[in-house]
Amino acid sequence: MSHNEPVSNCASYQLTTGEARVFQAAAQAQRQTGVAISTHAYGGAGHAQLDVLERAGVDLQRVVIGHCDVHWPEDLEKDLKYYLPILERGAFCQFDLIGWEHLAADELRADRVAALVERGFAKNLLLSTDTCRLSQLRRNGGRGFGYLLETFLPKLRARGVTGRQIHSMLVEAPRDLLAGKEDSP
Repeated sequence: MSHNEPVSNCASYQLTTGEARVFQAAAQAQRQTGVAISTHAYGGAGHAQLDVLERAGVDLQRVVIGHCDVHWPEDLEKDLKYYLPILERGAFCQFDLIGWEHLAADELRADRVAALVERGFAKNLLLSTDTCRLSQLRRNGGRGFGYLLETFLPKLRARGVTGRQIHSMLVEAPRDLLAGKEDSP
């Protein structure tokens, strides 16, 4: 196999042999240490990533599929077909580009998160803003570190997401992921 030959398919996304090797190495590290794995899953790569990790013996309850909110069609049901199999396998979906409106509107993000919470998955959802550039700080005209709490959470509350469910996403889910669910109080 060449380095760029696909080995796993997820809708239109395929992992290359080299990418699969990286995921196999991450799986080995998790099996040896118990650490959580957080992926970078642009383009719907989450299913392909989980397939490789699962075949390599990873505890999927310690896996975060990142960037679940990078691009969407307007069709909620189509998006749920991506999220639900990830969550049903026990992994976490990370909505970590909140505030990156040029990628997808936060109204759509809030709709997706609320739909998943309504289906009982609050304990497997992680929320963040991926604030990583000086231009994103308030003093530089950006949204700042408070955006998630001050701007996005009210959108969730307006969609019926409760304070308890928000606490689950912001406190319990990251704690369970990092500590291991069996180690949580």
